[in-house]
Amino acid sequence: GAGFDHAQGEHQKTVAAGLQWLTGQQRADGNLFDIDEFGREEAYYAHAMATIVLCEAVAMTADRRIRKAALSAIKFLVDSQQPVRGGWKYQPQTELTNGDLSVTGWALMALHTARMAGLEIPDDAFLKASLFLDSVEQQEGSRYRYEPEFPATSAMTAEGLLCRQWLGWPREHPQLERGVRYLLGPKFRPRWEAGRRNVYGWYYTAQVLHNVGGAEWEDWYRVVREAIVSHQLTSGSRSLKGSGHPHLPSGHPDEKSDIAGRLYLTVMCTLILETPYRHAGVYEP
Repeated sequence: GAGFDHAQGEHQKTVAAGLQWLTGQQRADGNLFDIDEFGREEAYYAHAMATIVLCEAVAMTADRRIRKAALSAIKFLVDSQQPVRGGWKYQPQTELTNGDLSVTGWALMALHTARMAGLEIPDDAFLKASLFLDSVEQQEGSRYRYEPEFPATSAMTAEGLLCRQWLGWPREHPQLERGVRYLLGPKFRPRWEAGRRNVYGWYYTAQVLHNVGGAEWEDWYRVVREAIVSHQLTSGSRSLKGSGHPHLPSGHPDEKSDIAGRLYLTVMCTLILETPYRHAGVYEP
């Protein structure tokens, strides 16, 4: 996110070693998940995130070896999409299964990153993803649900709105504006408190607001930045410094830090903090 890659820079060796490991354990079908257990809940989250890494490496360096691995990873995602309703979930989808917005958002982010890197993506994959978003929207698209039978939440609304931004909604779209007002409400103001901290939701909210830009984004980012940085560990074990505690306090139930752990929480916080310089806003010229 800070612009270091495997070809040059201060962290060249570290990034190169990580990319070598990722591409070295990729399977013949393109799957990057390193645990052989069909339907494991984190399988497509992990694959999508690793695909994003490969595509960003291609965008930064045009490395042919990484490009080949990225194309294979993207093909695995496209082949795994629900063939009619367009979502993704924990295993390859069929006409008889249904995706969820949480996994679908990460998969669509991988496709968007691939497109940014100049890798060809079938238009049909984006069209079907849009159909899936239609199935989980509420209030004409200003709110979003995990699955059609679930209630709308702030985290899923942020994820759904970000997907809509990638798929072409303009900044002035009425339902995007309504959704942004909802996310900026006092109920969801970032606070590092029990039951309130939700780095998963904050991550998607950060990207939605950053894309829209303006004073409200800048104010929100100052608040979330202060909440995160002020709760980084600065003393104790060297291996824990800079991290956040996953269950002191316990976060919002949707956050999952209590089961996903310290690395997950710390990485999500880092992704939030680097939003302004890692991503270009989708509405920027």
